[in-house]
Amino acid sequence: MTQSENKLNILSTLLKLSISVGLIYWTYQRGLWNFSYLAHYGKEPITLLGGFFLLMFTLVLISQRWKNVLSQFSLEAKKTQLVVYVKIVWISCLFNSFLPGSVAGDLLRFKYKSQLGTDIKTSTTLLTTLIDRVIALMVVLILAGLAPWLLDFKSFVESKILAESLELVKLLSLIPLLFYATLSLPKKIFYMLLKKIPFIRPSFFDLMVKLHSLRNTVVTNTLITLFCQGIVMGLFLWWGHSLWHNLNQAILLISMTALGFVFIAVPISPAGAGVGHVVFETLYREVGLSQGANLFNLYFLINFSINLVGIIPFLLTKADKKLPALKTKDYMAD
Repeated sequence: MTQSENKLNILSTLLKLSISVGLIYWTYQRGLWNFSYLAHYGKEPITLLGGFFLLMFTLVLISQRWKNVLSQFSLEAKKTQLVVYVKIVWISCLFNSFLPGSVAGDLLRFKYKSQLGTDIKTSTTLLTTLIDRVIALMVVLILAGLAPWLLDFKSFVESKILAESLELVKLLSLIPLLFYATLSLPKKIFYMLLKKIPFIRPSFFDLMVKLHSLRNTVVTNTLITLFCQGIVMGLFLWWGHSLWHNLNQAILLISMTALGFVFIAVPISPAGAGVGHVVFETLYREVGLSQGANLFNLYFLINFSINLVGIIPFLLTKADKKLPALKTKDYMAD
């Protein structure tokens, strides 16, 4: 990396940090850092503890999901115990709490690749992490598309911008259907269709080829992700039970929550702080729900607490000292 590129990265990080601090301060001033739900459920420890342990369980499932993919590339990775994956994923979650975006820390998993097997390359670790995130995105898009497809959202959405956005979400939710349909095609037909896509980047082509070769694992991991997201959505319905009173409102809450998670994955602020408060408050309010920021705040604090406990495996797990330089052209080479 050249000196100019290093300076550009530093400036980019400082800009994101400034935006993040500004957003957190602005949302605090507007009263979006509301702890009333935390105070309310603080009188019911079972609710907070239930959320804590259920989200901890999703961390284990996410670790299993990553192991399923990485095991297809390495025999040693397949033999590695799940607890090792949990430690590395937990460490990445710790960094997710401080790096811009809610998934940026996942890219640091490659620093611990030797813990999983000596035959694992850096590019393989990054590729499997990318595949893991692609599957997670497909599931979130499915959930975000529930309300636009099942409900007549134009009758209760006041904002024209949000109504148009939901039309876009409706179309985007078809991507998972297309994605899984193409993976089910025979290899020759799949390759033929893929090569006919104009201006396709080699990295995207290689990624799709890898996904097709791992389609059984993709289906398994999709089911795991659906279960994980089911837990998260269940928690939002549980904590915000006073916000919905019928099935339509429950579907709305699930869709807006899923859409909110798409926004906080954008690398602007650590763990979606500030961004998540604005997005959830706005999305909930525009569909006739309330307490969006308050509900997100409860999730944020519990999830942040879990991530901070990741300092324990971070201190106890030795990262790789020497890492080979990763060239762009080798990213999909494994």
